[in-house]
Amino acid sequence: MIKKPTSSAARTTILPHTLQHADSIAGEMHRIALGFIAQQVLPYVKRRAAPSSSEPIPSPPKWLFNVSAGVGKTRVMAAAAVHGVKKGLRVVISVPTTRLGFDIQREIEKQLPGASGVWLGREQQDPNNPKQRMCPRHDAAYAAHKLGLRPSAACGTKKSGFCKHRPKVGRSFPCAYRQQDLSQAPIVVIAGGSMLELAPNKKIQRGKNWRRYANKQTKQQTEIQGLPKTRTKKGAHNIKSGDHFDLLLVDETNPFSLLKGFDDERPFFPKDNANLSFAEQDDIQIILSGFLHEITWATSVQKGQHLSPCIFQTADDFDKVGASLDILQCVHEVATEALKLAESKAESKSGLSQDNGKKIMDSSGDLIVLRSVLLRIQWICEAMIFGHNTKSDQLAHLEVVRSDAGQGLHVRRKSKINYHYDKIPTMLFDATGEAQLLEHTFGTIEDTYHRTAVDGSGVKRYQLRDETITYSQLDNPNWARRIRLLAEIQELIHGSAGLVVPLKIEKQIEASLSPSVSMLHFGAERGDNSLETVASLAVVSRLAKHPSFLEDMTTVLTEAPVQRLAREQRWYPKKDGFIVLRNQDAGWPVRRDFHPDPLVECARRSITEAGLEQALARGRNVRRDENKPLHEYVLTNAATSRPVDGTFTRAQLEAVAGWVGELLLAGVWVRDGKGQGILQPIFRGICSQRRECLLEYTIGDPAFESPERAAKWRKDQIADNYEIARLVARVNRKLETSSGSIDLLFAPFPLGAFQPIKAKIRGSRYFAQVYVRVNENEIPEEALQRILGDEMRHIEVKPKLNHTQLKSLG
Repeated sequence: MIKKPTSSAARTTILPHTLQHADSIAGEMHRIALGFIAQQVLPYVKRRAAPSSSEPIPSPPKWLFNVSAGVGKTRVMAAAAVHGVKKGLRVVISVPTTRLGFDIQREIEKQLPGASGVWLGREQQDPNNPKQRMCPRHDAAYAAHKLGLRPSAACGTKKSGFCKHRPKVGRSFPCAYRQQDLSQAPIVVIAGGSMLELAPNKKIQRGKNWRRYANKQTKQQTEIQGLPKTRTKKGAHNIKSGDHFDLLLVDETNPFSLLKGFDDERPFFPKDNANLSFAEQDDIQIILSGFLHEITWATSVQKGQHLSPCIFQTADDFDKVGASLDILQCVHEVATEALKLAESKAESKSGLSQDNGKKIMDSSGDLIVLRSVLLRIQWICEAMIFGHNTKSDQLAHLEVVRSDAGQGLHVRRKSKINYHYDKIPTMLFDATGEAQLLEHTFGTIEDTYHRTAVDGSGVKRYQLRDETITYSQLDNPNWARRIRLLAEIQELIHGSAGLVVPLKIEKQIEASLSPSVSMLHFGAERGDNSLETVASLAVVSRLAKHPSFLEDMTTVLTEAPVQRLAREQRWYPKKDGFIVLRNQDAGWPVRRDFHPDPLVECARRSITEAGLEQALARGRNVRRDENKPLHEYVLTNAATSRPVDGTFTRAQLEAVAGWVGELLLAGVWVRDGKGQGILQPIFRGICSQRRECLLEYTIGDPAFESPERAAKWRKDQIADNYEIARLVARVNRKLETSSGSIDLLFAPFPLGAFQPIKAKIRGSRYFAQVYVRVNENEIPEEALQRILGDEMRHIEVKPKLNHTQLKSLG
């Protein structure tokens, strides 16, 4: 065991970090996870169940298992849950998606049939009726929540009338959400990080008669064989726990999951709401309206990026901090009272148990707006009180927004994990978890198990070395078309291909991308295993946040000031780094982002590098061997922990994912020499048969207008671009020598099916040497006709040979 030397994590214990194979890590992690339950969880549960009056109960033990994706965290998590149940514990598992929740449940059910259940939210699809949501009126439940009521208000009461979907004998479409009952389940799986912020639903709380798990199959076998029955014990070894759960397992953590107000939320404009009718009582109206006018003024005179916590800007000699605190606390109390009045009005509204969500929202629009404004007043007061208590001059919680609509605020805040989950032992499983940040979400992490698995023997990785490819660069739609082309070339070469791209790229190409290419976007890749069998995987760009944005996030998360970059500095400073070549002490130097504040750098790394690592891990690179090879392409020079087998430049990438690649993918090529004007009908033919073809947007209109212009365009491309000229020469040479393939970014593009044919524009003087990819029992002229469609009428080929003539020529 090695102790961390610095910061709040100095108390954290880290097991020595070494590179290992996935199988050895999985076995070691399994032993340590089960040991943690036996040595720390069970003693803590016993002590909590029978507290001593003389000694306070310590904080619950928490571990972080930080291992490479693909090693087998899910199996170890399932094994830990099963082991806990066998020891008498009740376990709750938090996962990012419902699909991953069902995957874990299936793993558990193999070992403990009937021991687990996945809790589904109202808006989830009903597994027994895919055409229906778990709650048929989930929109009404959401509307009730927006009014400040419990979502169950939409279910109705005996007095107001019940929802028509309330479960009842003989009802044709009962509410599947209300039919759920996991109160007796030893293992409950919940999906979505926000679930940990909510108190456990009554139907997943530990039932009054909850008993330790007994395998029904074992019980039946005992009865058949006439063996003596064993008594079922309550709780962990007869421990009567008062908690709903004894152990929390979390898969795929997010240290920023508790932060609110950072995700493209519409700014709050105090001026627009200052004259809102807050309550019938004059004193409430005057106080809240006056406060918003004061915030409007403070926002208008604020020159910096964030609002000051002090609402007095005068130079008078008096206790401004004390007076400001008194006013803020008063306003907060008044806003709380106004909220209660608004919620009482909402409770009295009719139609909650009958109307749909839209009708409820439309009829209660004023109350929804009122509640939203009152909550923001509370949050502003809480942020400013926090600023005074921490003596902060500027509040990252209150960012000033200047726009055409006026000056407003982004109101940020930090939520908390619910007490029922926070007070129990916790095991966190994450490939890229950062303990220093997670401590501010889950509390003190006492121990960290950190392992990095080596690549499987079947992995080859290639990385762009001279370009980051930022999100702003990808605003150019031609990047989306190049990425699509690259993926389809890789699919032709390797048989299957996958992509992980920014969401905006996914939206641009999903309609035109080959349906056999699998695609995910950043943010949706965690826990997704849909790319684990692809033979080629390209990860495009990387997630990145502006320095000031991350500084704000870190400040709100840690509730402490951080070192900030100078306001005039537009991006992160750079430091030297390397892309390391596999099995050699060599690499390519690159300049990489970093932040001088350790915690902000930790946050940057958890988004940028961690996002890249998570994306690459979707191909399960640590589990690939020669029988399941994987070719990875990293289209950014951002840091990864993985060695590479080769690098390429942006110019080389654009040469392959450009007009050269389009021609090869289509299956036609024109060799250097006379008759280059034939490119015009070839370009036109390819574009007519391929949706959103890159050629339409990169070669320009002149190349389509006449054969002469097409020939000139090609000549200029080769003269002006070294990498294109080099690639064209290689293609020519390979086809002339009847080579079976040509390497395109280290991948062998097949050329064996290309056959020569002489062709020219009808009426022109010279034939060009064309190569065309033929199918089985197809002659080159037929192949050219298939590829070019109607444009073939402008082309004359020589010689015109049929199958019989070709056979006679041998």
